[in-house]
Amino acid sequence: MQSASLFEDASGGQKGIAIAGWTVTSTKLSILNAAESDTAAASLHLPLPEICFGNNRLRLEHPQSGLSLDWDALAALTVVERESDVKVAHAAEWARGQAASSSSDVTVQKPFDWTYTTRHPGSLSLSPSPSSPNALASTSTLPPSFTLAPPTHPGIPLHLLARQDVPILFFDEVPLFEDELGDNGIAELVVRVRVNATSVFILSRFFLRVDHVLFRIFDVRLYHAFGSQEIIRETKGREALYDDVKRRLPSDRPDDLTPLTDVNWVSATVEALATTSPPLPPPSTSLGLDRLSLTSGASVPEAKFPTPRWKGEGRILEVLKLDDPNEVASS
Repeated sequence: MQSASLFEDASGGQKGIAIAGWTVTSTKLSILNAAESDTAAASLHLPLPEICFGNNRLRLEHPQSGLSLDWDALAALTVVERESDVKVAHAAEWARGQAASSSSDVTVQKPFDWTYTTRHPGSLSLSPSPSSPNALASTSTLPPSFTLAPPTHPGIPLHLLARQDVPILFFDEVPLFEDELGDNGIAELVVRVRVNATSVFILSRFFLRVDHVLFRIFDVRLYHAFGSQEIIRETKGREALYDDVKRRLPSDRPDDLTPLTDVNWVSATVEALATTSPPLPPPSTSLGLDRLSLTSGASVPEAKFPTPRWKGEGRILEVLKLDDPNEVASS
């Protein structure tokens, strides 16, 4: 049994856990004020989402080696594209109105991706540590990096994460940003962490709903078993048309649109649409524990599509190799 130490700094909005040589720290503060928002927007060359928790952060670090992984809003926004081909539901009607005075095709575009779609996997860094030269399995001076897992790699062990007999020592949910897209839906990014005596599991989820147009989800799952020689990262993007998801509403309540605002229900439904052909009946919920979705689909074959509709679609499994499990697991 690993010894664990919980800590909290209410004034700084921080709390976390130190266990097995690793430290998990969540920082939750108020949304950016006007001055902070202006500075961030100027730096990113991007209008910020309506609700931007620019000072929030989730960090997983190994102080002895200097290795750290971070999730924060501003880093996630750096990879937002500069344009979007997603139209809001009334775009076609608006275009028809414009066509009365113009013979040219009309499209609705913004100078940036107004859906704030981000595929940021988290920031990985390695700081010099006087107590240990390097805990990573690399003798080069290059920064650490994840590499593609071999085809035989089992992936994240979801069966272990779903065990009810292993107590959760630390859990937190850190919102990073949210925008209602001009009352056309919602875009949000939330990162969650769960730590037990044997492992740490992190889920970063970007969720997009554009009413009457589409749903889009980009998940980053990260898992490390304390004492093991690797960190596993799975990134997965899914997209589905709004009407395709709507058709999966429970047959006994076809007019109840509430499930379309349930992120877990939508995620499970979009996953079913992507990984089954022909489609299965609508799932009631996704596999979850303490509000942390574990659904991976690693063992389900991908459905075949001629071309991806969105370049973020698909699943990638990667590993970051650690040099000495005893050194990395030491307190």
